[in-house]
Amino acid sequence: VLIPTIRAEDSEIVGSFTPELESDEAYQRFVINPPSNAKVVHVNWTDNPFFPEVLRIEAEQLKAKDIDAYNHVYGGQCLRALEGSIYKDELRAAESEGRITKVPYDAARPVHCFFDIGWGDSTAIWFAQIYMAEYRLVDYLENFAKDIKFYLKELQRKRYLYGTMWLPWDGGTVSMQTGKSIQNIVQEFGFKVRSLPQSRVYQGINAVRAFFPNCWFDAGNCKDGLDQLRRYRFGENIDAKTRTREPVHDAASHGSDAFRTFACSVQQPKNEGETARQKVIHQPQRAQLPATPWS
Repeated sequence: VLIPTIRAEDSEIVGSFTPELESDEAYQRFVINPPSNAKVVHVNWTDNPFFPEVLRIEAEQLKAKDIDAYNHVYGGQCLRALEGSIYKDELRAAESEGRITKVPYDAARPVHCFFDIGWGDSTAIWFAQIYMAEYRLVDYLENFAKDIKFYLKELQRKRYLYGTMWLPWDGGTVSMQTGKSIQNIVQEFGFKVRSLPQSRVYQGINAVRAFFPNCWFDAGNCKDGLDQLRRYRFGENIDAKTRTREPVHDAASHGSDAFRTFACSVQQPKNEGETARQKVIHQPQRAQLPATPWS
């Protein structure tokens, strides 16, 4: 909005900001990929000759209590997850343990897909390969205001060897307009598909936390999905029945809800006739993994 309004010769725009996530628009546009005629300066408290002793003490206390918060507030570094993020601890552990990295696709194994279906908004899909109790997230897809056939064609275009398409509970709901459910349409495209039973949000969140330590994420292909998990947070609304806080429904919900589909799917019983390779096993205890599993 602002940049196209600056028309006079030698005009300048001066902005000052503290970044939140690395994916934020301003950080990407002016720090990661700055214009050729931009001057980017990292200004910190160490450049302030009037920095008070009381703040120095505060900074040292924060450093001892929460190093990530210290690096953000006093070091100007990007957050790994927004403050209040539901999966903040899980994401921090994944980063520190090197589980957000390059995850190669194994063409000999099926890719299972886990959906959040958008009705008039975004649909999100996680792509995962299962190695016993190790879950390798190899890809992520999200788009806005597209019908299910668009996403199924995108799946075909990616040309993975597919296993099962996992849908949330409403994937089996029949449309009054078409007389078909999303599950019916997915089957017509030749995919194996299952819809999960309905469950409460807090149950899905607990399922995610239980299996997160066994997840490995491709840093490039899953960048957008990881960003959604970093932004996913609780709101102020309280569920009257369970007395638990409800997550905020915003742009971060779709990728995070699709990840809940993934977590809940690992707890489902095996379909009759499903091969052993396609079976997903839930083990609460983390498997002992090698330091470099794809070396």
